[in-house]
Amino acid sequence: QFGFGNWEDMAAHVGASRTPQEVMEHYVSMYIHGNLGKACIPDTIPNRVTDHTCPSGGPLSPSLTTPLPPLDISVAEQQQLGYMPLRDDYEIEYDQDAETLISGLSVNYDDDDVEIELKRAHVDMYVRKLKERQRRKNIARVRPKIKGEHPGLSIGN
Repeated sequence: QFGFGNWEDMAAHVGASRTPQEVMEHYVSMYIHGNLGKACIPDTIPNRVTDHTCPSGGPLSPSLTTPLPPLDISVAEQQQLGYMPLRDDYEIEYDQDAETLISGLSVNYDDDDVEIELKRAHVDMYVRKLKERQRRKNIARVRPKIKGEHPGLSIGN
């Protein structure tokens, strides 16, 4: 009726025999630190926040997606590669349509075990494609003179 912390109104309600400080001390000793509080309030409050971030070293962890230092190639070579230096990315990624594997996936409560395993396999294939995409980007950074599979992607002499 009065709310926790409204000790003045509670003191007035019980009569002039108690001060707001006495009302607060009585409430805390009886209801919070007393038997009722011990039965209702746990000693430690469990963590209600669940960490849903990707584990370190996972397919999308920051250790794999942080930008590397800029390449030392000319603007013409960057354009030929489809490289966008301000984004540190390429116009066309390796296996450009890899996302189509999982874009239509949805997990339903009525899925049976076979359907769930099939969906997990699709996610696993997608993660492998992402890792391969990142591996190729790393190789392109480390060894910029490697000639690519695409005839327009060769750099160097």
